[in-house]
Amino acid sequence: MTQAIAYRGRLPGVRCDPALPPVADDAIRLDVAAFVGFAERGPVDDPQPVEDPAQYATVFGGDLPLAIDEHGVPVYAALPDAVRSFFANGGRRAYVVRVVGRAATTLPVPGRVVSRRPLDARTAIVGLDLGTLGPQRALVPTTDAGPLVELGAASPGGWAGRITIDADVVDTVLSLRTDASGEVALTATSRRLVDEGDAVLVRRADQWLQLWAPPAGDALAPAGGWQQGDVARLLRADLTVRRAGDGTTIAVEQFAGLRLGRATTSIGVRSRSWLDVLQPAAGGFVRDRSMFLRAPVADALVPRLGPLDAEVQPDPLPREADAGADADTAGIADGSSPIEVGAVLPPPFSRAALHADGLAELDPVALFLDPDLTGHTIDGLRLAMEVLELADVPHARGVHAIALQPDVAIVAVPDLYHRPWHDQFVVDPSADQLPTTEPPADLPPAVGFQHCAPPAPPVVT
Repeated sequence: MTQAIAYRGRLPGVRCDPALPPVADDAIRLDVAAFVGFAERGPVDDPQPVEDPAQYATVFGGDLPLAIDEHGVPVYAALPDAVRSFFANGGRRAYVVRVVGRAATTLPVPGRVVSRRPLDARTAIVGLDLGTLGPQRALVPTTDAGPLVELGAASPGGWAGRITIDADVVDTVLSLRTDASGEVALTATSRRLVDEGDAVLVRRADQWLQLWAPPAGDALAPAGGWQQGDVARLLRADLTVRRAGDGTTIAVEQFAGLRLGRATTSIGVRSRSWLDVLQPAAGGFVRDRSMFLRAPVADALVPRLGPLDAEVQPDPLPREADAGADADTAGIADGSSPIEVGAVLPPPFSRAALHADGLAELDPVALFLDPDLTGHTIDGLRLAMEVLELADVPHARGVHAIALQPDVAIVAVPDLYHRPWHDQFVVDPSADQLPTTEPPADLPPAVGFQHCAPPAPPVVT
């Protein structure tokens, strides 16, 4: 009986390196925290990931004064310091949810002209106005030198009362050429300068016409075509956001060379529109856009013309929402109220911002929980969140907004520790001096740890 000979060696040139298959890294992270509380500014009820204190400051700003205690000491929101402490102790990633009251308001942000652009010996651009994008619009000279534009703040809160906009209209003369047949047209270089949605001013005799650059491939020309003697100027705007505080004014955002009109298509568009750098007019929050301004419903900024010697009177800086308020006796900023009657905060905090955050009172249930999700049992809440996740636009308020972030391991609500506050001032814009209200007879004691064990039964003798 024969047996098969089995070769147990290695063939020449063959190398065997046994290795285990790679293991998928599906470990659950336990170091991602979420913080819910009061912030100076930023999106509301929208969890924003941050990975260092600088990212937090970019989106949510700095410290926020809330009230004044019985000793005259300002009480600040605990959220900013809690986030800073998290990263100082080795934290690497966190979600932040800003909450405001139901009565929170979004303040308008005024603008002003910082320079006038002379167009000829008699006329200059003296301002901008919100208008509707159209194929052609005649500009009528005017001596009105009011605010050039008024936008909305990117998010609710009294912080916007210290924000203004500067707009500088930049014009570039476009070259015209005349061919052998006498036909007038833009030069090739000028055509490359003009992008879809650009505003172009054309002077013809004593009349100024405004054109909106058509989509790429279409010819740009005024009614009746270009004529001898026409002067064309391409208009764009530089927007600067300025913030006032501590007696100084600083630029916090700058956007240069922005188109004044909206492009109908993104194909062939090389420049940015002024609407492209602002937060969307309705809903949503985009991290790579302005942290201070929200776009209006209007489609375009329309230049306003006036006499070259017209005086432009800019809005005062900062602009106070309540003209009757006395900044020297300012009460508190960002919608909350002092605890002690008669206590004041120095500028730049202003009574004009009272109630802008809707924080007239500290109601933990209304501020930190979603009213549509409270009162559920564990099973009911799980079902409600599953329905919310399947919605076209899933959205929840306060702490419940964190439930839509699966990588969060721990949730902190640092502003729950505050003692309740009450109104010191009753806002009346028609009154020179704001009346005061008496505080409650007895303030609740400071929050502390309480024994959670049930009380001992009485001893029966």
